[in-house]
Amino acid sequence: MFKKISIAIIIFLLSFPYVNMVFEFIPDLDLKEKRELTKKPIFSISELYNYLDNYKAYFEDHFGFRNYLVKANMTIKTDFLDKSPVPSKVIMGKEKWLFVSPNMDLTINNKYNIYSENSLKLLELSLLYKTRQFAKHGIKYYVMIIPEKSYIYPEYLPEFYSATDIRNNFDRMFDFLSMNKELNIINVNQTLLNEKKNSTYPIYFKNDSHWNAIGAFSVYNQFLRVLQKDFPANYTTLERKFSLIKKPIITGDLADLISMSGKVNDWSFYRWPIDRSNLFFDESMIEGLNTHHYTHVNEAFKTNPNIVLLHDSFGQWLKGWLVNDFHKLDAIAVNRYNFEVDSVAKLHPDIVLHELVPRNSVLADVIDPIQRSF
Repeated sequence: MFKKISIAIIIFLLSFPYVNMVFEFIPDLDLKEKRELTKKPIFSISELYNYLDNYKAYFEDHFGFRNYLVKANMTIKTDFLDKSPVPSKVIMGKEKWLFVSPNMDLTINNKYNIYSENSLKLLELSLLYKTRQFAKHGIKYYVMIIPEKSYIYPEYLPEFYSATDIRNNFDRMFDFLSMNKELNIINVNQTLLNEKKNSTYPIYFKNDSHWNAIGAFSVYNQFLRVLQKDFPANYTTLERKFSLIKKPIITGDLADLISMSGKVNDWSFYRWPIDRSNLFFDESMIEGLNTHHYTHVNEAFKTNPNIVLLHDSFGQWLKGWLVNDFHKLDAIAVNRYNFEVDSVAKLHPDIVLHELVPRNSVLADVIDPIQRSF
């Protein structure tokens, strides 16, 4: 009898995860994965082979207590082994700093030579084509390639990464592009390194792939100083004094990917004007990339230029200042490099500022297609 009971208990324990998957007696954890889980396939005799493959994929995403097991695996690796459980997307460096993996961070990718002469020539020709196309419409096209966190904080990367090589390679790209005087490249590398040196706080998030408001603000001021030469105007941000607001956060896009949100500390910073006269603020413009095209007309600056900001997720930090310095702002989320010049020209800007990181540039086109989710 005891043997039969033992066998019954074993069978129950082995089958319970599947039974729970079907009937959901015990709810599973919500890992908030940045992908759509496989949906249960519809059975069809004519598609039996495909059905079995699809059901296998569905089962792997939904078997009972899957998320508890995934969470446990991630916790062991992040808390006790100081390793990323998903190294294909996130790498964990010193002091638990999180970085985009080499699969997506082209700055530290050693599989493809994106800084070869052919790759850089491809980038130069692409930028030159867009510069000339915009010029035909009377529009000045500025390009701002933002360095990844690995360039600014290489000292927190794992030991086998060379800070010297990372910076030399990335800087070489700007040296190459700067030889073409027809291009309007804004090199922000030294501005960010100076800000890092002089700032009490980090200028990129520890648990996120992006810069914070401290880093973004230093670059924005550099952009305005460049514009003062080409488009003299009253850019009020250069005149305002700002206070720094520091708030704790327990999330970040990289922390989310390895289920570290909720237990790690990071800081969010805001540059808040001390003098708020004639200040415009709209929370919807910084809610993320949900709104593909954000437009604002500032009647207080009718004599200032109109600007189009083409941006990836880094550019979210720029919109709050742009609306207070330009007559009209059109901010368009462009997560990949390609866009139609003629479509942008129809907005009649004086200036186009194209902000992007290398993984969203034409440099990414010289390697195999990679899913970019940041």
